[in-house]
Formats: sequence, structure tokens, C-alpha cells
Amino acid sequence: MIAEFRKNMANSPEYARFAPFFIFCVITSAAFFLGKDWMYWLYAAKVVVGLWLIWEMRPVVTDARQTVPNGPRRSSSGSDVVLR
Repeated sequence: MIAEFRKNMANSPEYARFAPFFIFCVITSAAFFLGKDWMYWLYAAKVVVGLWLIWEMRPVVTDARQTVPNGPRRSSSGSDVVLR
């Protein structure tokens, strides 16, 4: 099941963006069906599954990465200077 999920993520850019969001929404909506007692367990599940989905999506969706084009620049004093 996970191997097929990874294959679909690699083959389709739309799937790589939509499937993680859909899975996250399903877990969020499960609170409505399971009741208030499951609220914190579902939050914990969303954190773990959300991190896993980001981990799986990261190699496929390269435009979602934040990159610094040339890295930080050094001033004459040697400290990092942030240019905006």
C-alpha cells in the first residue's frame, strides 16, 4: 500500500499535492464521527501522519522547498547579513 502510494506520488504531480491534503482532511473530519473523546488522539495522529506526508511529498514536490539562492552573505565583520 505504501509502495503504491509512493509510486503514484512520483508519477503524478497532482496526486502528490492532492493526496496528502485529502488524507489530512479525512483525519480531521474523523473527529465528527468519533466524538469528543478522540479529539486529542486524532490531533496526535494528524501530527504524526502530517510529518510523514511531508516527508513523502518532499522529494516529489521540489517547488515546495524554501531555498536560499546563493546562501547567506558575509559582511566585512564576518557576521551573517540577511538581504531582503
